[in-house]
Amino acid sequence: MWSTLTLVVTMATVSAAIELNITRSFNVGFQCDFCRTMPQAANGWTAHIVFSKPIDSLHMYRADIVQTPADGKDYVITNKTHNGDLDTGEDLCLNFTAWTQNFTLPEVYFYMEGIDQPQEGGGGGGGGSGQTTTSGQTTTSDQTTASGQTTASDQTTASGQTTASDQTTASGQTTTTTSGPTTASDQTTASGQTTASDQTTASGQTTASGQTTASDQTTASAQTTASGQTRTSGQTTASGQTTASDQTTASGQTTASGQTTASGQTTASDQTTASGPTTASDQTTTSGQTTASGQTTASGQTTASGPTTASGQTTASDQTTASGQTRASDQTTASGQTTASGQTTTSDQTTASGQTATTTTATTTTAPPSNDGGSTVLWELKNIPQSSADPFGLINTQSKGRFNEGSLSVVSDPAGGSGEVLRAFYKKGSYVRIKDQRGAQFYSTPTSPRLTMKLTYDIYFSPGFDFVKGGKLPGLFGGTRDCSGGRHSDTCFSTRLMWRRLGHGEVYAYFTRDQAAGLCDQPNNICNSRSGTSLGRGNWQFKVGEWQTIAQRVTLNTPGQKDGQVQVWLNGQKKLDVQNLNFRTRSDLKIEGLFFSTFFGGSGASWAPSADCSTYYKNFVISA
Repeated sequence: MWSTLTLVVTMATVSAAIELNITRSFNVGFQCDFCRTMPQAANGWTAHIVFSKPIDSLHMYRADIVQTPADGKDYVITNKTHNGDLDTGEDLCLNFTAWTQNFTLPEVYFYMEGIDQPQEGGGGGGGGSGQTTTSGQTTTSDQTTASGQTTASDQTTASGQTTASDQTTASGQTTTTTSGPTTASDQTTASGQTTASDQTTASGQTTASGQTTASDQTTASAQTTASGQTRTSGQTTASGQTTASDQTTASGQTTASGQTTASGQTTASDQTTASGPTTASDQTTTSGQTTASGQTTASGQTTASGPTTASGQTTASDQTTASGQTRASDQTTASGQTTASGQTTTSDQTTASGQTATTTTATTTTAPPSNDGGSTVLWELKNIPQSSADPFGLINTQSKGRFNEGSLSVVSDPAGGSGEVLRAFYKKGSYVRIKDQRGAQFYSTPTSPRLTMKLTYDIYFSPGFDFVKGGKLPGLFGGTRDCSGGRHSDTCFSTRLMWRRLGHGEVYAYFTRDQAAGLCDQPNNICNSRSGTSLGRGNWQFKVGEWQTIAQRVTLNTPGQKDGQVQVWLNGQKKLDVQNLNFRTRSDLKIEGLFFSTFFGGSGASWAPSADCSTYYKNFVISA
């Protein structure tokens, strides 16, 4: 069960504590993000995250862990390359996931070496157990029978033949291990880390949360729910309504009947059979022989290898890859990027949308690939008009968000090519808050609003261009002109590009904060609650003194679904493809056109260039 909690992290030398929102909490841990304003400059830094009670492990997303404590309390972290140099007043934003089987959250402290005073971990909380209670370390051997209401906390080990009836609950920081024949009936709930070996039979309503491992022969009937990390090996049979969430791995022979739902990362190997309505979301991998009958829906990234047969109504969305022998019958719909290799047969009604690549032998029936988002030119500007006031002749009449201050001009090609180009000049020491030749910004709507739009242009950085810490570049926008400068809104979005240190590129997006879980966990994605979201930072690198062609394609989501997409190409090579995005909640919000925005920053003087410099632009194209 997901919930939103609040965690207070105390800064050692700051009078007021910083209250942080934990974006995700789950049965075996929690995740939080936080920003601290630097009281002084730092050129590289080392910090500590201290927990008042031990945790099992820690994963940092914007810093490196350099020392893992033996007691699980005091973790030492250091900066990554992109966030090592910090100025006074600049925000340092970090986030982490802590894994623990303690149900009571610990106190958490953060301090930086040489800046804050060290913080020692504090005391912890406690827990309680139910009516018939065993606490501490409990071991039962041979034949054990428990009836009535039973609660086991801490560490419980049962060997031999074990039978639990009526209501059985295992809670706390609990490791439950059963070996030999085990039967659980009526309502059974296991939380924490649970391991069942040999022959295990669960009937009635069964819920397992945390890390669960079942080996050999496992049979679950009626309603079964597994959350957290679940592994089943050997022969597994589930009947009735079965739900598996988070990370689920099934190996050996697996049969699921009735209604089956798998979310998170799901892997099934060897022989897998699913009958009835089956839904798999996020990342799903099946290997060996796979048969799905009835209604089957796969969303996210789906990979099937070996012989695969799907009958009934089958829908695959986003990225789907099938290798080996694949047969789909009746009504089949594939959207997003679909690749099938080996022998592929599709019959009856087949619809493929997005990018479809099919390599087959024998008989193949596929729908023609859809438009790639860039073949129909809606507007282009090959020759720049001789007007620095409105070089496009198409600047939106709304003045909000516009500035120039003499930075824009039409000049000869700096590389010696024919034709005029647009120049954006940045004065030495300028950044977004210095209103003196800091760059330029305006909105242009040369086409009608659309759900998919691709912007392409050529860019040239002047020789000796110092990228410093970063700056903005043109992108796309939709809705009102309010999604920039730290302003987020559900009535607009923008997807400008940015250069960062050493010319590393990214998409700098402003959109609704309600995004798919895991977006900020992906490599090179950096989410900042006070400003934009960096997508694919460092996926490409701009060069100075030469023309480069950059292209950005945005596909809006269906309102109520997180199925939007951003793609970037540099010189014809795809550098970024981010899916499952949420740009809008209303159908009337569409992509309006070009958001021409370029300046150094960042909002502080540390972003400013140390010498005059320029960027140049030509060959603007908007396509759909």
